[in-house]
Amino acid sequence: MVTMNTTVVAAESLSVADLGGESVVLDSQSGKYYGLNEVGALVLELAQRPVTVAEITDSIQRQYDAPPDRIAEDVNVFLKDMISAELIKVVGEA
Repeated sequence: MVTMNTTVVAAESLSVADLGGESVVLDSQSGKYYGLNEVGALVLELAQRPVTVAEITDSIQRQYDAPPDRIAEDVNVFLKDMISAELIKVVGEA
């Protein structure tokens, strides 16, 4: 379960290439590539160090004009997908 107090960090096996607004991520452990839009790339960038879901959500809210509830929901869904793909790891609760 991911909450606003959950701390996450990107997996060490990731290599990221910026393609002008989008990013391509290679998971060297699985050999799989993933495409991320601008917001997904920002989440992954923020997760290069341990960071709470609340910090990620706050950072996105400062950069994008969208309802806070929608941002929180989208971040939660994205992180769950990334955790399932083992691209982001849960490291604790704040």
